[in-house]
Amino acid sequence: MGLSGTDVAREAADMVLLDDNFATLLPAIKEGRTIFDNLKKSIAYTVTHAVPEVVPYLAFLLLGIPLPLTVMLILAIDLGTDMLPAIALASERSERDIMQLPPRSRSERLVNGRLIFVAYGFKGVIEAAAAFYAYFSVLHAGGWQFGMPLAAGSGLYPKAVSAFFAAIVLCQVANVLASKVQRQSLLQQGIFSNFRLWLGIGVELVLALSIIEWSPLHLLFGNASLSAGELVLAWPFALAILLLDELRRWLIRRNVRWVVRLTAG
Repeated sequence: MGLSGTDVAREAADMVLLDDNFATLLPAIKEGRTIFDNLKKSIAYTVTHAVPEVVPYLAFLLLGIPLPLTVMLILAIDLGTDMLPAIALASERSERDIMQLPPRSRSERLVNGRLIFVAYGFKGVIEAAAAFYAYFSVLHAGGWQFGMPLAAGSGLYPKAVSAFFAAIVLCQVANVLASKVQRQSLLQQGIFSNFRLWLGIGVELVLALSIIEWSPLHLLFGNASLSAGELVLAWPFALAILLLDELRRWLIRRNVRWVVRLTAG
């Protein structure tokens, strides 16, 4: 006890209760678990976009396709559009079952194999597929066929680059909503329960639209304006992230062993 305990007892203790009230332990444990969970959510959301950012360069080197994403647009994602939503996840309220979970192991890390699998092997793959779908849809609509040369100065290529970027941003919006929860349903947690998160999403979309539609920025980012339909080409993939991750969490709550082993936290 912090008030009634002796100096020797306080110095030897692993934990000191400043108000001498054992009831303080419960909210303290809940807060600690919530902070740990939210850090994992933020990290999982942030690292997911690495897949659609790296794969274009591999495809460019191995398959010889026109490079779908510029370095400046990668920086726009990493330091711009994804920044505020990632920070806002830290203020997400605790999930309903957080105090029903067993104590986590002391050796458990914030970044573990299951988090990497969900981010890179699941959501990241869907985002990469969405971005390439949008990219090749714009190129194909403009008359380009695989193997044809495509000059960087042509009007079609910058539009395709914008479509690739827009697809990543759209899928990251779905990803950050799915990242609000690790085990519970998103509907139980509340889609609109975190005002800071929606503020971050709003800033993300405004910044992305500015990069895509504001012509003075096109020279810097190497892209071009898109039509409304081209902006949302990736919406089926974004919806898939939400629905498939909801299914994953449902299987975790039903204690399906291989899903728990691979993806639970």
